[in-house]
Amino acid sequence: MLFPLGADMQMNVFPPEIERLSTQRIGRNAIWRISLADAGTMTLPAKEILRYRKFHGRCMERLLTVFAHVESSRWAYQLLLALCQTAANEAEQQPGDE
Repeated sequence: MLFPLGADMQMNVFPPEIERLSTQRIGRNAIWRISLADAGTMTLPAKEILRYRKFHGRCMERLLTVFAHVESSRWAYQLLLALCQTAANEAEQQPGDE
């Protein structure tokens, strides 16, 4: 459920719902691209996506969205599930060996 906060900012009373999570290696670092339901997509380094407080701050800055708090262990689990789901979806879209 979204609530307008003025100046195009919105507050979501639920934790973020991850639609897609993928990585791209740039040199020695991995960049993470995360798509959130009803909020948008952004690209972040690992240290910002893994720490929920930093992630939450980036959502406020870039997506103008505030989400409910999530404990760090639950957030790590959500990221793992989203990464696995994205990999499964991409595998389904690839032509099979026939």
